[in-house]
Amino acid sequence: MSCCGSVWSNLKAYHEARSRWVRAGRPRRSPALVGLLFDICKTCPRFIAIPKRPWRGRCGACGCYLGRHKHRFLNWNKISMATEHCPDGHW
Repeated sequence: MSCCGSVWSNLKAYHEARSRWVRAGRPRRSPALVGLLFDICKTCPRFIAIPKRPWRGRCGACGCYLGRHKHRFLNWNKISMATEHCPDGHW
């Protein structure tokens, strides 16, 4: 078991987050706010950087992947979903 749970628990948590988001009508945060939240994530001691891809990482608390393609944030990214929040309360 890793620092952020098993693959199955991570998938379950992401499925629950996505279900909440879909039920709420798929509200999205603005790209500027998503960028700010990602910057907050990158300063967290639980953030797991992906080597050679500084524009991506993983949350060590919930296991979700965070970040973007090189030039834009991913729509399915948990920090893009306006219904979601940081499990440690940073945002």
